[in-house]
Amino acid sequence: MKFQRSTYQRSEDDLRSEFYHRARLAGLELYLEVPLPSTIHRSGQMRADAVVVGDDNEIVCCVEFKAEGRQAMEDSRQKNAYRGLEYQYGVPTLWVTQFAQIDPAIVRIQQLSAALTRALRRRMTG
Repeated sequence: MKFQRSTYQRSEDDLRSEFYHRARLAGLELYLEVPLPSTIHRSGQMRADAVVVGDDNEIVCCVEFKAEGRQAMEDSRQKNAYRGLEYQYGVPTLWVTQFAQIDPAIVRIQQLSAALTRALRRRMTG
């Protein structure tokens, strides 16, 4: 049986696994399917696709994956929950929906991590 590459629609799982692979190669510490607090969800929790952790176990950012051609609706519970994380805790969310976005997202995460590290050092010495 032959695989029909031309008709295969790449899934969110394909995107997530490739991101995880490249992020680990870049030296990032990340965890998948992480429960986080949410004031939007009735349960009081949401589940982030990925969380990147920096120095002192601080969360650098969340990463949300959507299959190519899909995106979360602008006023969805999911988007509002991530906005709440940024508002309450200062944790930004990166949305990755295409393979071409993986490397730029990793560069952005490295920048966020460096900025967070500098802020933590200033807080400790200041």
